[in-house]
Amino acid sequence: MELLTTNVMDATGLDPAIAKAAIGQVLLFLRSEAPQGHVAEFIDKMPGAHEAVEAAAAHGDGGVTAAIEGMTSFMGWGRADTNILAGRLVNLGLDETRIKGLVNQVLARAESTVGAEGAAKIRAILPALDERFDRKGSATHAA
Repeated sequence: MELLTTNVMDATGLDPAIAKAAIGQVLLFLRSEAPQGHVAEFIDKMPGAHEAVEAAAAHGDGGVTAAIEGMTSFMGWGRADTNILAGRLVNLGLDETRIKGLVNQVLARAESTVGAEGAAKIRAILPALDERFDRKGSATHAA
């Protein structure tokens, strides 16, 4: 987790606490989408990852999740779970560029941890995040 945190900080300019929180949110999202297989292996093999996931799960969002779910279904802005993740990352202070840097670093770490095949399966869980930005141009729609 420390190496991933350092790589995210270098790629995004985030401070350590925000980088760890953002990584935790991405890992929590991955675990909720695919709790078994390569995601579980990735989290299991990275020291500190379980703690990051639990910290992300315990962090309340003050009702943002419910608002995003309602808004995305009403407005037709894509998958609510992806929009919730984007909204949580935006609330941590990440913009589109930083989110993409974060995701790229998580995927690079996944490849070094679970191999190319495992990383490809993890990558397949995240394209909706890229699609969200490509369609809307910004994560601010989720906030």
